[in-house]
Amino acid sequence: MKVSVISSVYNGETYFDRAVPSILNQTYKEFEWIIINDGSTDGTQVLLERLSSEDNRGKVFNFGRLGRARALNRAVEIACGEYIIQQDFDDISYPRRIETQVAFLDANPNVGAVGSYYILVDLNRSERYVRQPPTDHEGIVRSMSRYIPFAHTVVAFRKKAWEQVGGYPEVEDIEDLRLWIQFARAGWKLANIPEVLGEHFV
Repeated sequence: MKVSVISSVYNGETYFDRAVPSILNQTYKEFEWIIINDGSTDGTQVLLERLSSEDNRGKVFNFGRLGRARALNRAVEIACGEYIIQQDFDDISYPRRIETQVAFLDANPNVGAVGSYYILVDLNRSERYVRQPPTDHEGIVRSMSRYIPFAHTVVAFRKKAWEQVGGYPEVEDIEDLRLWIQFARAGWKLANIPEVLGEHFV
């Protein structure tokens, strides 16, 4: 299998109207979706079981409460895909997200991780606007000292790059930025596609 979508979810019952339909309705159809239920105490497990029974691409796993980084590492370990599509459960991917990122990775074998432009929905400030991080490797690397130049929820990466650097650092915060830094140090290029491929809620 070429593509695996991965998600970890903790008490995500109220967000099932976001990630779930946006992933299951992708134009790119041939993928598995590895979902780690990270110790949820609400109705998440029941809804995940329904998802997997209705669509055999959804594969649900329970390992107790691992924390985000460990849960994501378990998801990638389980994943069969060459390309890993990371999806936060409370965010939305647009229909061509997977198709677009797969085509980009196919065409750029030196790129280890690729994100995109995205809509940031700030619920605290009642704001909604497009974020346009740098698209080229040099600009992305330079920006890392000031901010995270990817929205993790719209990043796709190569499993072999993840294996090469030993996976997500199992820390409490910015595990994604630390992973991208390790990719760059290992010689992989980083990129963002200048197209809005999803929405990130904060």
